[in-house]
Formats: sequence, C-alpha cells, structure tokens
Amino acid sequence: MWLPIHTELPRHIKVQRLSRLLNIKQAQAVGHLVMLWLWTLENASDGNLGTFTYEEICQAAGWRGRDRGSFITALIEAGFLDLDNRIHDWNDYAGELLTRRERDRLRKREERRRAREQNEAIEQTEPDPLFDLSFGHPVL
Repeated sequence: MWLPIHTELPRHIKVQRLSRLLNIKQAQAVGHLVMLWLWTLENASDGNLGTFTYEEICQAAGWRGRDRGSFITALIEAGFLDLDNRIHDWNDYAGELLTRRERDRLRKREERRRAREQNEAIEQTEPDPLFDLSFGHPVL
C-alpha cells in the first residue's frame, strides 16, 4: 500500500506548528505524520482513531516522548487530528486511494472467479478419444 505525499508537506504551516508544539525538527514531524498516516491506512482506513489508545497512536506514529497526551494534543492543536480522534480531512486525502483499493479488490475477486470457472469447465470436458494429445495428431 502506498500513500501520496505532497511536496509542500515539510513546509506546510501545520507541520511547522506541530514541530514547534513538540519542540522537534520539521523533518521529525513529517516522519511522525507519515508513519501515522500509513498505519491508519492499514488499521483504521476510515481515519477514525477513536478505538485506539493514546499509547497505540503514539507507537504507530513513532513518538517516543514521555507524555503521550502531549503528542495527541499537539496533533489536535496543529490541525492534523479532530477532537473526535479522526484524522482531519482523511477522506479528502485517502478517500480516492481507498476507493481504488476496493475497486482493485473486487476486480481481482472477479478475475479469480472467472479463472476458477474456466478451470472447472476444462476439467469437465472429456478428451476426444480420436485425438492423440501427446502428438496433436488424430489417432489412426
């Protein structure tokens, strides 16, 4: 699974705000965000982190600071996490990706079904006794 990252992310005002709130470098803030977003794709594809503990969210983002609550608060204050523990505007960014992922899943399922049906049809076909399969010539 992949996630598009915009080139302006490291210089975005929200990243600057997050790095200031956590007293870390902007590159670190970007790293924590990307780790969190990738984890969210796999574990909370709807962007809702409400079922996870602060510890789990911090671990997902690679945050090793002492105060887990301060990381969550900084995400909220910077505008990356909504008060209901949803990634802010998650569907705007990941929605198309998740839609494509679901389309691919359904397409692959259909391809497997068709291949299975073709294999079953071939297995049910009786070989022609007048045709020598080892040489491809009619038996005389």
